[in-house]
Amino acid sequence: AEAAGFPDPGETLMRKYHPLTVASLEKAAEDAVLIRFSVPEELKAIFRHKPGQHLGIRAVVDGEELRRTYSICTLPEEGDPAIVVREGPGGRFSTFANRKLKAGDVLEVMPPVGHFIVEPDPAARRHHVAFVAGSGITPVMAILKAVLHHEPQSRFTLFYGNRTRETMIFHKELFDLKNRYMDRFALHPFFSREEQEIAFMNGRLDAEKVRTITARLLPVEEMDAVYVCGPGDMIDTVSAVLKDQGLPADRLHSERFLTSEEALRIAAAAREREKDRAAKATISVRLDGVTREVAFEPGQGTILEVLEAAGIEAPFSCRGGVCTTCRAKVLEGSAEMAINYGLEEAEVKKGYILTCQAVPTSEKLAISFDE
Repeated sequence: AEAAGFPDPGETLMRKYHPLTVASLEKAAEDAVLIRFSVPEELKAIFRHKPGQHLGIRAVVDGEELRRTYSICTLPEEGDPAIVVREGPGGRFSTFANRKLKAGDVLEVMPPVGHFIVEPDPAARRHHVAFVAGSGITPVMAILKAVLHHEPQSRFTLFYGNRTRETMIFHKELFDLKNRYMDRFALHPFFSREEQEIAFMNGRLDAEKVRTITARLLPVEEMDAVYVCGPGDMIDTVSAVLKDQGLPADRLHSERFLTSEEALRIAAAAREREKDRAAKATISVRLDGVTREVAFEPGQGTILEVLEAAGIEAPFSCRGGVCTTCRAKVLEGSAEMAINYGLEEAEVKKGYILTCQAVPTSEKLAISFDE
């Protein structure tokens, strides 16, 4: 059954991939590349981003379609968006981006989304603090610059873990910012495979280090907004210590960086645990103003997988419950997610789900990707 409708044209454009030309590439670290895009005039409005948001990328590499999500590391006023891609062991897209991609090539890119953001307030007097590991610096770089440029009375303290100085993304730019904003920006780099003069700065940003930081350097009472970004285990460790030290939940913001393989593995394990909760259902799906119905049988997978099997081209990227590209709103009935790393609590309360992680728990389920 199909019914015509009229979705917001802006919303429809936001959930689609658009061909963007790679304007330039430059080294961001010994194993990472910074990619700047050229956004055509007619798409500039929907590609305007908030500091901290990310882009969905789609590319065909060696005959295989790959979808990935990368944070924007630039400010809106710096022009068209840029991302950093770190080459990882066995990473198909990251290897392609670092070794083969060149200026003038075209990638398919989805407009910016994400809630790991800062909205600068020129009148605010806040202390922003970030705990970051590896390429987790990419969204935090945009947040940091937004605070330094647009909150003149605020301070920023960054604890940044890497293997070595050579693998430290934005090494030069961060030290330039430190010298430019000496009274407002404190940079504390930690290296796990390179000795530094101060012994405390050697090793990973682990629970013991975070406890020492809060006890001797920066009490949680002085942290007005905290951003934690990096691998999942690092986020869990840092967040647990800060909460244990009394940091209010509404001051803590995190974004999980997983490889595509990690995300799929974690999601598959979570769905296996949740599979018995699924109900036989009829799902009504609204996408781009068109409503269709599909049958769902327990054991068929997630809502997204069932839609794909029915030939419905629903939006998705990571399949790991992280990026929120597959977000839809429940209009009728109920659904449960195996895991959710991307939606905020307020969104879940409003009925939003990640279809890559959700199954129906009622006989009738109506969802909309157009909300």
